Amino acid sequence: MTATLTALPTTCASCQHTARIDAITAELDPDRLANRVRAILASAEPADDDALWIGPDRDLLVDVARGETWEGEWTRTAEQQLHLALVHLAAALAAGAKL
Repeated sequence: MTATLTALPTTCASCQHTARIDAITAELDPDRLANRVRAILASAEPADDDALWIGPDRDLLVDVARGETWEGEWTRTAEQQLHLALVHLAAALAAGAKL
């Protein structure tokens, strides 16, 4: 009687996911990220003393005094906007975007 072993994956799905996260985040350069953010902020257009238009189409209005953002009909707190931005950044990096 001969026993045969089937080939098993060398890493589990969770391990592959962790490795993917490590690879993506290892390429993050805080200086490049800061420079990109700085460039976007520098290109913002003042709407008035306490507000800025941000984005290529000036579609995001930031109320600096109130700590809110408006995009079309959506109003977000600063924390909500940051969370959304981080989710979008993570998705872009996972899809292969580079800073």
